[in-house]
Amino acid sequence: MDALDRVIERAPGIVSTLVALFLISALMIWGLASVYVFKRALGFDFVPDLDVLPDCEIEAFLEYARNLLNY
Repeated sequence: MDALDRVIERAPGIVSTLVALFLISALMIWGLASVYVFKRALGFDFVPDLDVLPDCEIEAFLEYARNLLNY
């Protein structure tokens, strides 16, 4: 019973850590997607004449995510 009591005592900390990791991950993904969208909208290249990002695949993924969220 001691092991179960220790797990129950630690549960709120574990849950709050998982929620924080989820929120941080979601914010990072949102931020990176926003930077990419603004980069494409402005036509900005970090390295001129060198395509370092697969634009077609990224745009297809963003379209899939938009359809998945029904936005």
